[in-house]
Amino acid sequence: GSSGTKLRTCVIFCPTSGIAGVVHGTIDYGKKNIFIIGLDFYQSEYAYGKAKGDLISRGEDPKMMRGFLTNFLSTQEDKNFTIVTSANYDCDFNNVNVIRVN
Repeated sequence: GSSGTKLRTCVIFCPTSGIAGVVHGTIDYGKKNIFIIGLDFYQSEYAYGKAKGDLISRGEDPKMMRGFLTNFLSTQEDKNFTIVTSANYDCDFNNVNVIRVN
């Protein structure tokens, strides 16, 4: 169906599955208030004993990921986003609230 096609397209163009989930959820579910929790661009320690260095080496560039997300958010002015993250991420759009946690 069309939802599966949208998701496949999103996965192809998004840099990570986490960002693909944000894009898919935002576009396909039509909600006004969206909460993104735990998207940290490989800048924090992870569960299961994996260190930052192990995950950064995967190849996704954190700066590119932040830019991709910011560009996407800029196209979603009619929605409100709350991002709870331990990452060093700033977004000064009126519809985006970033909450930093440790």
